[in-house]
Amino acid sequence: MLLAAAGTSLGLLLAGCGDNPLSLSVSDSPAPTTTSTTQVQSATAFTPVVRIDIAVHWMDGFCGAVNGFTADNNAMTQPPFPKTPKAAKQIISKVLGDYAANLTKAIDRLTALPPAPDQVGKVAYLTFLGKYTSARDKVVAAKAQLDKAAPTNYAAQNRAAEAMDAAQEEVFSVIDPIRAILSSPTLKMASALARQCSPAAWYPSRIS
Repeated sequence: MLLAAAGTSLGLLLAGCGDNPLSLSVSDSPAPTTTSTTQVQSATAFTPVVRIDIAVHWMDGFCGAVNGFTADNNAMTQPPFPKTPKAAKQIISKVLGDYAANLTKAIDRLTALPPAPDQVGKVAYLTFLGKYTSARDKVVAAKAQLDKAAPTNYAAQNRAAEAMDAAQEEVFSVIDPIRAILSSPTLKMASALARQCSPAAWYPSRIS
């Protein structure tokens, strides 16, 4: 669905301008196997307790970063159909640039979060941050290469479209911020209370 709100596939853009177009966790600790009061008390004493208000605040920011990225992309407008190779190059370059900008905003939102309340949240945070950063780097590099190429360099345009597809695959592998924290009872509860964790906003659109 990314930029399907923007509607036009990169492959379709390329098809109009030249030959050979490219159709564009951590689980809870197990219960002690012994009934020793000393062991149970010791384990309890070292089990971290997360305040629910802190967890809700963190989940609100985490979901907001992910859903903000989705909203930014679904709001992108449909590019015009190119009439020349130069126009096709400019349109593809703009799509790559806009996508990179949206990913950068999401990365900035994630890095502005306070430390995750528990290990599950930390893993989820690092996973989303890593995927967004990798996807952003792919499209930034592709745009730089495309911008250097001649307007009639259709191979460069094809490579740019392939990079966009690869970036989207990374993003679509981490769509749901709630699924990422389900093994944490505290964060699962917090997600039900966090305003930004509405399931309605989890799914971005795709440039096919």
